[in-house]
Amino acid sequence: MPDDQPVRLHCFAHSAGGVSVFDGWAERAGPGVEVRALCLPGGERRRSEPRVTTHEALLADVLPSSPTRARAPTSCTGTVWAPWSPSP
Repeated sequence: MPDDQPVRLHCFAHSAGGVSVFDGWAERAGPGVEVRALCLPGGERRRSEPRVTTHEALLADVLPSSPTRARAPTSCTGTVWAPWSPSP
């Protein structure tokens, strides 16, 4: 892969969390990865906005914020949070 076009990694935090969980990822990922921590509607500083509930709504929110680099390799990752209690 050319050095001038890193892989773009879109990072989504769980619905109750914030993008700070991705702090330091860019340094650890290295120069071949462009880490983009994205705050989704309904989370963190966008809490007053309605949450996205469909893939179409997610793409409509994320795509306009993406840099206009044609055909950049892209990947997505996210975190999940769920209440957990050990079995008795």
